[in-house]
Amino acid sequence: MKTLESGVWRLEQKTGKEKPVMSFGEVILNEVKALAKE
Repeated sequence: MKTLESGVWRLEQKTGKEKPVMSFGEVILNEVKALAKE
């Protein structure tokens, strides 16, 4: 997970936007949860 978190942090630094990155992380979490259910 740390690799993913650091990747998101880097994306945040590049875009300078915090909330969109948070949403991006939430989308990934939802995708993982959906895959886990299947």
